[in-house]
Amino acid sequence: MSVPDSLPHSLLPLALAVLLVRAKLAERTVVCGMDPNGLASFIGSAVPVFEYWKDPSRRPSALPSGLRGGMLCEGGRELRFVDGRSTKFMLAVHVDDVGSVVEMLQCPERAARIRGRVLRAHARQLVRTARELRAAAIELRAGSERRLAAQNPPQPNP
Repeated sequence: MSVPDSLPHSLLPLALAVLLVRAKLAERTVVCGMDPNGLASFIGSAVPVFEYWKDPSRRPSALPSGLRGGMLCEGGRELRFVDGRSTKFMLAVHVDDVGSVVEMLQCPERAARIRGRVLRAHARQLVRTARELRAAAIELRAGSERRLAAQNPPQPNP
């Protein structure tokens, strides 16, 4: 795993992403609905959303079913579920995705292409991470096999 991927600041809280998108759109005078909950829902539908934890040793994880069955409230600070599941509070998006969201809102005719580019970038990152984890697992297995072989040397045949 490369160092930048493991840094905790590669993710941005969703509520802060909403504020940044609103500020960027306001400075460029793009006319759009500035409802924070609606904007949070748009961001959540356009780019992957992650749940992170107070414990920094736990890696953030993508929401397994996205925002399905939930409603973003408080400008992206809460994801409330209508089916009774517990509310999620610690939601984030990748920092790089904020620019893509702004671009989608500025050029709606290119939004599908931009979203495809974002999702392909995330897929490439997942492939890289999977390869790195596979290589680490192979190395761990080889190390344990070497240690076992050193502890149990082969017996000579009589």
